[in-house]
Amino acid sequence: MKVAYDKRHNVSSPTFKVGDKVLLQDKRVKPNSDQVLTKRPFQGPFFIADVIQGQANIGQAYKLINEKTGKTFNISDQW
Repeated sequence: MKVAYDKRHNVSSPTFKVGDKVLLQDKRVKPNSDQVLTKRPFQGPFFIADVIQGQANIGQAYKLINEKTGKTFNISDQW
């Protein structure tokens, strides 16, 4: 079923690799915010430090490092 879905919807695997410079898209609105739509949905730039593949049937995860501060990006720090 996955192969048929991927073929029908032209799904492609991400081609990110260690060292690539990327932006992170975040359209979430912070709690108790007056703002309904965010004007700056992109955060970054970040460098990809590590590509993590736990199981073959689950997609890849990426460890991001902020280019300006050099700190590892942690989504829980954003809230």
